[in-house]
Amino acid sequence: MSNTPKETLGKWVPDEFVVALRHLPAALSALRELPRPVNAPVIKKSTALDLALLRIPNVEAVADRLGGRIKTGEHAIDRVIRAIREHSRQRYGNWTPLMGKNRMLDGVHTAQHVGTGSAAKYPRRASREHLGDLAADGSADRPVVGIIDTPLWAHPDLEGRYRRDETDVHLSPAGWHWHSAGHGTFVAALVLQNSPNIDVVVRKGLGADGTAVAWDIAEEMVKLARSVDVLNVSFSCFADDDEEPLLLARAVEMSGPDTVIVAAAGNFADRRQGDGRLGPLRPNSPMWPAASSRVVAVGAHDVDGSRAPFSPHVPWIDLSARGIDVPSLYLKGTVRFRRHRDDTPAGEESFDGYASWSGTSFAAAMASGAIARRIRKGRDGVTALKAAERVRQLAPGNGEQVWGYQFFGGR
Repeated sequence: MSNTPKETLGKWVPDEFVVALRHLPAALSALRELPRPVNAPVIKKSTALDLALLRIPNVEAVADRLGGRIKTGEHAIDRVIRAIREHSRQRYGNWTPLMGKNRMLDGVHTAQHVGTGSAAKYPRRASREHLGDLAADGSADRPVVGIIDTPLWAHPDLEGRYRRDETDVHLSPAGWHWHSAGHGTFVAALVLQNSPNIDVVVRKGLGADGTAVAWDIAEEMVKLARSVDVLNVSFSCFADDDEEPLLLARAVEMSGPDTVIVAAAGNFADRRQGDGRLGPLRPNSPMWPAASSRVVAVGAHDVDGSRAPFSPHVPWIDLSARGIDVPSLYLKGTVRFRRHRDDTPAGEESFDGYASWSGTSFAAAMASGAIARRIRKGRDGVTALKAAERVRQLAPGNGEQVWGYQFFGGR
């Protein structure tokens, strides 16, 4: 994977951008024909995504050489992309190649998720007695849920309950781990608690620090989504222009029509800054891929059904699930609580494999389980799409912890 910066929300790989494969010749031609030609090696191609990944060596110097007016908030890679678009518009009658940044994604929001009341910023110790059943009944032809997340802790309660597919998904042994390293274990166990009688396939898409770049995530999404009924993605990214990132849009588009993608709606800070923004987010910022029309976006509520203070209240959310003080499996040993912005510890604690945690990541995992539990295989069965729609129709107070989100109804 590419190196990721410490502050990921709304960020991108500073010297990379993506172009649709069929538009690659036009983009490269535009770069060569600029007054100061630009070299942009193609470092990766994906036929599954129909995209190419390009890198601009010394991008800051290249952007300076391009000259012209610099727009407010524009960064070096933005100026290069803008130069390609302006050249293409002039030459091809306002047509431009399909392009975008290689965005950063984050599965563990701690900086912007401040938390109030019981909404804990970091995981807290819990006991096994608070967890649901993880055992399957052994029936054949079970629904399959795919999970892309951090590496898994080899928890004995998860033994035999998941497939690793093509990659090694286990967390490397260490004397201690950052708290974010337990995210994938926590999510996988939540899916199984809400739907024990399923098959789970896990992939290591996020690093142990809970971050990844969109190119890597998009490739994993396309590979896994075509072989599962439900794909859980408990991560998100915020785009500085609020537009859907090309890589994530393409990953959703190419995932296949029969797979339901379930995504976390994102955790917004509770403390407003002087300009009215919620930390680095605006109050109505879309988080991707959750805000995509083809994705089931999940917000969070408390045990009493009230919306979690960190969960955004926006119309693109489809489901609400419990996301405050949720118990699940976790790491065993010394855990250091990582400050998101500077990678310095904010204390440490010893865990015994169980924890409670808060966030829309965990609400999404519960929703994925609720959908998978309703799938019935066979000619006259219930597809993942039908199962997701049935969960959307559930009203609050239905005896479950997942229901349809009612934006215009005030919940």
